[in-house]
Amino acid sequence: MQWLEKQEGVRVERWENLDEWDVGVYLADGHHWRVDVKDHQDAQTIIDRPPAGETVVVPNYRRSQVNQLQSGLDELRTADGRRYSVFTVSRFKAAVSRRLKGMGA
Repeated sequence: MQWLEKQEGVRVERWENLDEWDVGVYLADGHHWRVDVKDHQDAQTIIDRPPAGETVVVPNYRRSQVNQLQSGLDELRTADGRRYSVFTVSRFKAAVSRRLKGMGA
């Protein structure tokens, strides 16, 4: 979150909606992510209790969970119908950087 807060054109809201999701990330171009940061030893626990935010970010040391999480969440949607995307911290930062550079994420 500290990295996000240092980025020009990014507004960060922590524990938005009373912790419905962990971080709201809002870009100047109107794009936003509702991020749930998850650090579980067993990825299935996340799939069994899907997060409210559509963007799931796991620590880099849990990168081996990304494919399982994405596969498990692909058939599901958030309460408002959004599809899930799963990133490691590094890949999420790269997606934000690409978006900020106008390349899309």
